[in-house]
Amino acid sequence: MYNNQFKIKELRKIILYHNYLYYTLNDPIISDNEYDILIQKLYLLEKKYKRLKDHDSPTNIIGSNLNTHLGTKKHLSPMLSLNNISNINQFLDFETYIKSKLLLEDDIIFCCELKLDGVAVNLIYKDGMLLEAITRGDGFIGENVTDNIKNIKSIPIVLNGIDIPDVLEVRGEVIMLHQDFVQLNQYAKITGTKLFSNPRNAAAGSLRQKNAEITKQRKLIFFCHGVGFFSKSSWKFSSHFNVLEIFKSWGLPVHHSICLCKNHDEVISFFRMMESTRSSLNFDIDGIVVKLDSLILQKKLGNISRAPRWAIACKFVSKLSQTKVLDIHFQVGRTGVITPILQLSPIKLGGVIVKRVSLYNKYEMEKVGICIGDIVTITRSGDVIPKLVSIDLLNREKNKLKLIIFPTHCPICNSFIQQNNGIARCMEDWNCIEQRKKKIIHFFSKKALYINGLGSSLINQLVDNNYIFSPIDIFNLHNFHFSSLHKVGEKLTKKILDNIFSSKNTTLSRFIYALGICDIGINTAKILAKELKNIDNFVNVRISELLVIDHIGKEVANNVFNFVQNLDNRIMINRLSNIYIINDI
Repeated sequence: MYNNQFKIKELRKIILYHNYLYYTLNDPIISDNEYDILIQKLYLLEKKYKRLKDHDSPTNIIGSNLNTHLGTKKHLSPMLSLNNISNINQFLDFETYIKSKLLLEDDIIFCCELKLDGVAVNLIYKDGMLLEAITRGDGFIGENVTDNIKNIKSIPIVLNGIDIPDVLEVRGEVIMLHQDFVQLNQYAKITGTKLFSNPRNAAAGSLRQKNAEITKQRKLIFFCHGVGFFSKSSWKFSSHFNVLEIFKSWGLPVHHSICLCKNHDEVISFFRMMESTRSSLNFDIDGIVVKLDSLILQKKLGNISRAPRWAIACKFVSKLSQTKVLDIHFQVGRTGVITPILQLSPIKLGGVIVKRVSLYNKYEMEKVGICIGDIVTITRSGDVIPKLVSIDLLNREKNKLKLIIFPTHCPICNSFIQQNNGIARCMEDWNCIEQRKKKIIHFFSKKALYINGLGSSLINQLVDNNYIFSPIDIFNLHNFHFSSLHKVGEKLTKKILDNIFSSKNTTLSRFIYALGICDIGINTAKILAKELKNIDNFVNVRISELLVIDHIGKEVANNVFNFVQNLDNRIMINRLSNIYIINDI
């Protein structure tokens, strides 16, 4: 019994921690699937050992502590969560459960909708006027986001039509489209502000701004999916599908992918269709929601503590796989940032063999508390980049694990690592051979001062042989420098030298980008080039001049100013500007 009590206690702590990350910080570190598995484990343990059940267990509550800077407000009726299933057999069990509870034998009519991956919000209309907007919160009390909601263009301030209840709670989801998310992060890079990890976090962060003007600048949209409280005097609907249809006639946004299904076969067809087409959508969904269409039968079934009995979320299966952490190495980036890279026992994931995964930075590594020997769950973010989803904390064999300690010295040049806000950086710049390689590779990359034939493999060999120490040295190369290099014959040598000789025309924006200044992407380089006009103005720019340029934030301005004030950098720029003809922009 003690062992089970310990398991339940640990599971509750883990789930509450993930609730805090998801609902309060908008910064989850595990997938929804992994979270659902944790909740299901806890639910089954509590069901088996009823004496250990606790009213404050995560299986009984929704959400986490609220960010109170916006103020809080009570919902007119509880805003519940949904129970989740992950396969078709479970849906059939759900249908069987409903039939047995309602003593039905005929096919059940379901209303199917997309499960949008956004922020749940409750809109309260009084006499057809938008009165308040409240986030889900703990299901009973949420954050008052009324001022911010009014800046979302798709939400009507006034409803138009007939039979509108005097008081109406409209339930829905605030989301951000993929292209708007990309644009927001591009703008954040230019201004040196916070980058968001996914559209849901961007939507949540935008909705919770203290300054409603910031929310106004962010492109949020809203889709409604249900009704909470309503005054019954003018209410005459008995079908959930019809409610959504009348919402549309009143001016409320409802996504067109809703489907009235007459039996479970049609529900399954809708699920499979959306699973196969989800990648073509311009926003994130993680499944479908299946609801009993009859409002009368919904009321008969009622709710449990945290979810309705008449609705279920059918989740799409993520591409997840478990493997073992074999080792770790610390990668040195172009700007000196040290990135932990986990070495994994190879696994096949989405048709690709995954052997390593990045933990991004020191803060991320210490947050997850990873050890060599841990069993971890991996996914491919966007079906491309391998990403750590979770660690199997419950089944750790602690005596067989080796805690990973972040190094105090650069793994390449052994210089002392400086740390700031969880970012660890080697400060040796060009003196660190790994940084030198990556800086030169970046300098001659396609968006910078590209030279055909001068790729990363060749540059690495030239650096390793001490033939080049900076981009300037490329222009002093001769035939004999290439003779000892791997897979470089006379023909290729001549081609590369000819390309080096003929590639001395460029633009100011490409030149600035090529310098590899921290946080300066090609778009920021174009902004700087447009404002500063020429290389002399760039080298002699004052920080006050940078701060008045649109889209240049304080951090970016400091990075540029500190770079051009460095004597070695000024010498390099001067010598390069004598080699290159630098045109405007």
